[in-house]
Amino acid sequence: MSIKIAFCGEIEGNTANMFSLAWMAALQKPVWAVLAERREKRYILWRGRSDQQLLFVDCGEGKTRRAKKYWQEADIRVLHINPEQKDLEQYLLWKTPGGESPFFLVGNYHGEKTKIKSCLRNFYRIEEENMGWIPYNNEYAYAFERGKAARFIQRYYRGEGAEHNRCFFEELEHSSFLLQKKLETKENHQNTGGNHLWNR
Repeated sequence: MSIKIAFCGEIEGNTANMFSLAWMAALQKPVWAVLAERREKRYILWRGRSDQQLLFVDCGEGKTRRAKKYWQEADIRVLHINPEQKDLEQYLLWKTPGGESPFFLVGNYHGEKTKIKSCLRNFYRIEEENMGWIPYNNEYAYAFERGKAARFIQRYYRGEGAEHNRCFFEELEHSSFLLQKKLETKENHQNTGGNHLWNR
């Protein structure tokens, strides 16, 4: 069984936030093998069962042929947005190949999210269960750049993390929880015979 999650977005931090959710999946689903792919290079984040895999794919801006193929064939599609980015409305109106809205991940935002959340929910009609949030965190960004993102996350859950990072992890946990609900839906669907695999 394999479930593929494609991440797409033009804003800086798309890759870092994808990896943070991939590591959260590894913590929450230790039976599954968790892999991440970026620029045609694949990383094994967690060695679980070979017959149960979660594959997180960074599609960048979604403009290459390979990225478009992954986006089309993904089981779950995550559109990474920032309230301050240009052409935000164009991205919020994106639809998946099946016609439904993707899962929106509001990443790298600063300050209070209440007004942003209200706008996205009321003006663009995005349901709360279809909208995740990951605020900007300079310590996580620094750790990711140095290849130590996993250690940063693991230290927090061992009780060694700084208190001022609590907000970041609370939002990360909630976004991961919403994504896990979608994963469970896909998992149940595949268990009833709807499985398909990406061809590499």
